[in-house]
Amino acid sequence: MGKDLLAYRGAKACFSWITVLTLIQAGMIVMQAYWLARAIVPLFEQQGVPSALAPAAWFTAALVLRYLLQSWKEALAASYASRLTGEKRDALFQKIGRLGPGNTVRGTGGTVTTFVEGMSQFQRYVELSLVKIPGVLIIPVVTGAVVLSQDIRSGVVLFTAFPILIVFMILLGVAAKAKANKQWHSYQLLSNHFIDSVRGLKTLVYLGKARGHEQNIRKVSEQYRKATMSTLKVAFLSSFALDFFAMLSVAVVAVFLGLNLIEGQGELLPALFVLIMAPEFFMPVRELGSDFHATLDGKEAGAAAEQWLAEKEKNQEPELQHEWTDQSRLMLKNISVTHAGSEANALNEVSAVLGGFEKIMIAGDSGSGKSTLIHLLAGFLPASNGAMVIDGEWRTHLQQEGWRQQIAYIPQHPHIFAGTIEENICMNKPEASKKEVNDAARQAGLSEWIKSLPKKEMTVVGGGGRGISGGQGQRIAIARAFLSGRPILLMDEPTEHLDIETEYDIKQRLKQLFEGKLVIMATHRMHWLNDVDRVIFLKETRVAGDGSPEGLMRSSAAFQEWIRMQRREAE
Repeated sequence: MGKDLLAYRGAKACFSWITVLTLIQAGMIVMQAYWLARAIVPLFEQQGVPSALAPAAWFTAALVLRYLLQSWKEALAASYASRLTGEKRDALFQKIGRLGPGNTVRGTGGTVTTFVEGMSQFQRYVELSLVKIPGVLIIPVVTGAVVLSQDIRSGVVLFTAFPILIVFMILLGVAAKAKANKQWHSYQLLSNHFIDSVRGLKTLVYLGKARGHEQNIRKVSEQYRKATMSTLKVAFLSSFALDFFAMLSVAVVAVFLGLNLIEGQGELLPALFVLIMAPEFFMPVRELGSDFHATLDGKEAGAAAEQWLAEKEKNQEPELQHEWTDQSRLMLKNISVTHAGSEANALNEVSAVLGGFEKIMIAGDSGSGKSTLIHLLAGFLPASNGAMVIDGEWRTHLQQEGWRQQIAYIPQHPHIFAGTIEENICMNKPEASKKEVNDAARQAGLSEWIKSLPKKEMTVVGGGGRGISGGQGQRIAIARAFLSGRPILLMDEPTEHLDIETEYDIKQRLKQLFEGKLVIMATHRMHWLNDVDRVIFLKETRVAGDGSPEGLMRSSAAFQEWIRMQRREAE
C-alpha cells in the first residue's frame, strides 16, 4: 500500500473500520481452529460422533462469522474505492476541461488509458490494499501469539520464517515495481500509437503506406507483450517462493509436533490446534503476495492521475465576469502559442481586434495556425506570450469557465456522445424543455430525419447506438449551438468533409445561426468569403492580412496567391 493512500479523504476511517473487523476476524480464526481440533480429537479417540457435534457446531459458527466479516470488509473497501475512484475521475475530467485538449501531453491514447483502464486498476488497488494490509498486520500477530502460548518451539519456527518471507517479498516487489513502471509506459505508448494509427489510416491508405505501417504496429505490440511477460515472470517467481517457504515452515512445525507426540511429550488436542493454526499464520502474507502484482498497475495509474491533477494551470487570474454584446471588443496583442512537446510556435505574434457581432473568416494554408487560433479563442490553449484585452480587462489566457460559457463551438468532426438524440442536442443546456430541443432540431434541419426514426428523438446514437452520417453529426452540433443561444460562435472547418448538397443546406442553416453573434470560423472554403465581414489571413503562423475580402484582394499579394491556389485545387 502506498503511503499516499491514507492521505485520501475518508481513507483513515475506512481503514480503521476494517482494522476493527480484522481483529474480530482473527479471534474467529483462533476459535475456528480450536473447535475443529476439539471436534476431531473425540473421533480419533473413538468416543463417538455425538461427542463431536457440539464442537463441530461451534466450528461452523466461527467459520461462517469469519467469512461474513470478510465479506463485510470487502464491501466496505469496495464502496470506498468506488467512491474515491469516482471522485478522482471527476477531478480528472474537470482538470482536462480546464487545461483544454491542447495540454493533453500524454496523447489521446494515454488519456484514455488513464481515464478508463487506469482508474479501474486504481480502484482494484485501493480495494485490495484496504483489505489485505490490516490482515497482514493483525492476523499473524494474533495467531502467532496463540501458537507460541501452546508450543514455544512451533512459535519460534513461525516467527523466524515470517521475516524471511517479508524480506523476500520486498526484494521481489522492488523488481516487480520496476517492471510494472516499464509496462505502464509501454501501455501508454501502445495506446497513443494505436489511436494515431486509426486517425491516420485514411491518409496511410491514400499514400500507399498502410501495409508498411503494419510493421510499426507489430513492433510496438511485441514490445508491450515482452514487458507484460517479463512482469508475469517476476509475479510467478514471487508467488512460488512465498508458497514454498510457507509450506516448508508448516512442514517443519508438523514434524516437531509429530515427534513430540511419538515420544509422548505432548497431547493431541494442543498439537492439532497448533497444526491447524500454522497455515493461517502465513495465509495473509501469501494472499498479499499473490495480489501485490495485481495492484502495481493500479498504484502507477493513481500516481499518474495525481501528477496530472498537480499540473500547473494558467488560471491564477480572477474569474472573468463578462457578457459579450455588440459593443464588446477582444484585442489580441502579440499572441504566440507553442504546443506541448514542440519547440516551434504554432502562432507567432498575432495581433487583431475582434468586436461586436462581426462575421470573421480565418483563412490560410494547412499548418498556418487557423485551428490553433480557434482553440486559443475557445479557451482550449494558453498563450505562450502576449496578452488579451476584453473590454479593457487584461488577460493572459481565456481558460476560464466564465468565457467558455459564452461560446458555442462547432468543430470539423463534432463528438456524438453515447445517448439519445435529445441528450446530445441539449448537452450545453440540460435544463432545456422538449419544445426548445425540437425547435433547435428543426432549425438545424434534423426534424425530418428524427421523424423517420422508430423512437424519434429518444433514439440512441453514438457509442454502441445507431450510426449517423457526418452531415447528421454536424446538424446535431448546429442544433446544440441554436439551443445554447451563446453570443460567440467558433467553427473549425464546419463543412469540410460534406458532400455539395449537404454542405449547401448546412451553410444556409449556419447563416441563420450567425444572427446576433460574433462568428469566427477557420476554413479554406472560398464560398464563405461572400458571407463574412472580414478575413484574418494567416501565413506561416503569422497574420499576413486583415481586412474585408475585397480589401485584401486589392492589397495583399499573399492572399491573392492563396485564392489562386484554392481555385486551382478546386478545378
